[in-house]
Amino acid sequence: MTDRSPAEWLKQEVLEHLDDFGVVGLYELRWLLNGSDFALDPDETAGLARRVAREVLAESGAALHTAAWPGSEVTGEELPASVLDTESAWGEGPGSSFVALVGADE
Repeated sequence: MTDRSPAEWLKQEVLEHLDDFGVVGLYELRWLLNGSDFALDPDETAGLARRVAREVLAESGAALHTAAWPGSEVTGEELPASVLDTESAWGEGPGSSFVALVGADE
């Protein structure tokens, strides 16, 4: 797949998604890892996704917001980074809303 570490690979994927779409649901970080060839267990996937989300927030100017499903329309005020520590923030969206990384330009 790549010579990069899972963290490097995931971070690049997230940044590319932000550039392309402006919004990346937190659940998508886990989906990306689960669809990769890295073969991480669920605890590793969860920890890595949290770490990468924190790095993206700190380094890219992105923010956390609630977004609507479908369409990924940003629907709420900026959320604190502490929501990354709640399991509910990582839930999959269909039917309601989800927590997302939102690019600085959105």
